[in-house]
Amino acid sequence: GRTGGRPRIEIDKAKVLAAQKLQADHTLSIDEICETLRISRSTYYRYLSLKRSSSGPPNGN
Repeated sequence: GRTGGRPRIEIDKAKVLAAQKLQADHTLSIDEICETLRISRSTYYRYLSLKRSSSGPPNGN
């Protein structure tokens, strides 16, 4: 059958790492980070959610 839906996007790992590093630095605002990386706010938050989901579940200790 036919596979439908919107095509998946390619994630630029360099931009993901840069966004995470700039966010951890706390010197730039979110708007400045987005302007620097030429990404939207929604993409910025998507990149940050990748960091949270890849860190694994908390172990409760």
